Amino acid sequence: PINPSNIKPGRYGVHYELFVRAFCDSNNDRLGDINGVILKLPYLKSLGVAAVWLMPINPSPSYHKYDVVDYTTVDPDYGTLEDFKLLVAKAHDMNIKIIIDFVINHTSTRHPWFQEACKSKTNPKHDYYFWLPQDKIDELHIANRE
Repeated sequence: PINPSNIKPGRYGVHYELFVRAFCDSNNDRLGDINGVILKLPYLKSLGVAAVWLMPINPSPSYHKYDVVDYTTVDPDYGTLEDFKLLVAKAHDMNIKIIIDFVINHTSTRHPWFQEACKSKTNPKHDYYFWLPQDKIDELHIANRE
């Protein structure tokens, strides 16, 4: 059996996956944001949550944020990097860990790495991506160029 006194916070227990955009809006712009998550930390704690797993929070042209443009900051719709740091600090004060969905295997076509990769097959960033020829894309019916 597991000895509860030896368990590190966030390692076991309830892990609550959270789509920030749809969770809690703190500024009445109809989009959930990091400050909204901060407001709901006491509620999450009351549910017995040990860790909050945030779906992607980085800047992205998509609503779900899985095609990242910049891995070093927070999407402005959700707040600022300072807001995120405050969330982590307040969550840790409540013995709640914060986990972020860090999607390094997905970048936006607007990401600087992808922009560089498209310049030529000899560009150092070109090998960051797996490229399919158009005939293979057509054969697999997975996309079109439009």
